[in-house]
Amino acid sequence: MSKEVFEKIKEQEDVLSSYNKNVVVSASAGSGKTSVMIRKIVDLILNKGVHVKELLVLTYTNAAASEMKQKLLDYMTEQAQNNRQLLEEIEDVNLADI
Repeated sequence: MSKEVFEKIKEQEDVLSSYNKNVVVSASAGSGKTSVMIRKIVDLILNKGVHVKELLVLTYTNAAASEMKQKLLDYMTEQAQNNRQLLEEIEDVNLADI
């Protein structure tokens, strides 16, 4: 594994393992920002009892925000088959400040 790939994975894992503080995810297009942020949101819901409508998620454009909401809904729906907590949160994604 190249050093560049290892650093990318480490930085993504740093975001996913950060709690009790604000997190800024800034990287170039196609680097996986959206997927890392979605994984982080779902982790906060499942492991920290955070509600999606309690989060503030900022992107640079309304189009990017709409895309992120849809990807979040898709991921949550996929993961929620036997998870009541995620099923309840899905209803609030459209109300979330993304």
